[in-house]
Amino acid sequence: MNVISGYNLNEVPSVAGDQCTREADGSSGGRTVLVLVPALLVAAGIVLSSSQDRGLGDLVAENSTLGGRLIYYCGIASALVFLTLAARSYGSIVSRCRTNVLLCSLIGVAVASCAWSQSSLLTLKLSFLLCSSMAFSLWLAAKVSPVQQMKLLMLTGLSAALISIGVVVVLPSHGLDTLHAAAWQGAFYSKNHMGRIFLFFLTPAIHYPGHAKPWRIVYILLMLFMIAMSQSKTALLALCLYILFAAGMKVTSLFSKRSGQLIVSVASMLFLGTAIVVVHYLDQILGLIGSDSSLTGRTDIWKVLLISAQQRPLLGFGYQEFWAGTTSEGFNAFVALRSLTGYIGSYAHSGYLAVLLEEGLLGLTLLGALIFKATIDGWRCLTGNHDSYIRWYCGIIFLSVIYNLDEVTFMMPLYLPWMMFVLAAIGLSDAAGDLRARCGMHRVPAKQSQARA
Repeated sequence: MNVISGYNLNEVPSVAGDQCTREADGSSGGRTVLVLVPALLVAAGIVLSSSQDRGLGDLVAENSTLGGRLIYYCGIASALVFLTLAARSYGSIVSRCRTNVLLCSLIGVAVASCAWSQSSLLTLKLSFLLCSSMAFSLWLAAKVSPVQQMKLLMLTGLSAALISIGVVVVLPSHGLDTLHAAAWQGAFYSKNHMGRIFLFFLTPAIHYPGHAKPWRIVYILLMLFMIAMSQSKTALLALCLYILFAAGMKVTSLFSKRSGQLIVSVASMLFLGTAIVVVHYLDQILGLIGSDSSLTGRTDIWKVLLISAQQRPLLGFGYQEFWAGTTSEGFNAFVALRSLTGYIGSYAHSGYLAVLLEEGLLGLTLLGALIFKATIDGWRCLTGNHDSYIRWYCGIIFLSVIYNLDEVTFMMPLYLPWMMFVLAAIGLSDAAGDLRARCGMHRVPAKQSQARA
């Protein structure tokens, strides 16, 4: 079997009755992981910073500086790695595209926006990276079991942590946030970026099957350490919410299907009630963490950007085009925000608003429908007997939904949190399909026995 670092990377999970596995030698698997981990590190932002932090100029144009050329070529190389793997499993990719129409439609709108984007070439380049990211997530879902997906991401997370610690120790001028001297940014562009990435890297270890082995405990502590050192308030708050959500899912797994449904229903009502209380006492709660009702200027940014969104409400300005250069609407919003409030804003600070600006109400509706479907699929899987990877997938959906309230991970090209969201949505869809198929198999014999009677 194709073995990577002691586990079979080509093991295929049961997905809607698809039970095919590939035979290969172990050395091939070793070569695969040697390519995958660096490519995933690039997607995490080790070499190129996330576009929400500083634009995508270096990623779409060969910069004259050495660093710019490195970022450009690493991004292209990673995209080609992802596409190469997907091309080797073309049939499986096409099959999953047919069963994930909402996801493909959302990506299709981004690609089609080249037709109305003011920077068609920019939109086309970034759409290529977006498609390569989705293709890789489809390949992971088709050809790698959920447990191996967890191991691959934890190996990448470990590598990212060691690199970041090395940067802080050897190059503290880069490893420490320039605006917050005590906060780490590691090998990333900002402390918020670092906190966000390591929170996503933490998720597979939380739900890894089996007992808590020493290596797993060490990994969890390392991820928590990196999140704490980033001092990112958003990451720390999201971490607390995620732990509560993960604990709730774990409790439901200990009960029968009917009891699990009751527990999930009660938990949902409690969560809604808590949300109402939080909204009512938002100012007091934000004061406790050193913030204010404007969310450090975010609400002012949203007000200005919503005015811009009204100019092209249906289709938006084009994928990743809104902030493209001094002739873009984003630059006009930047100037307006600067003159009205004094804040400097160069991205939406909300994944939902970013999608509205770029793909309009059409894209936002498709994204909402995709989240809704993933939530329903997760509900169906959680309320019955389920494996731990189901909780991992549900946790990624939950984390993505709350993170995009004031940060951006949705629809980001070549960005690991978005790739993990896509993987989770596909995985839950496959698992729900398997569940429906098994229930159908049970119903058929029952009907046949009634007919004989």
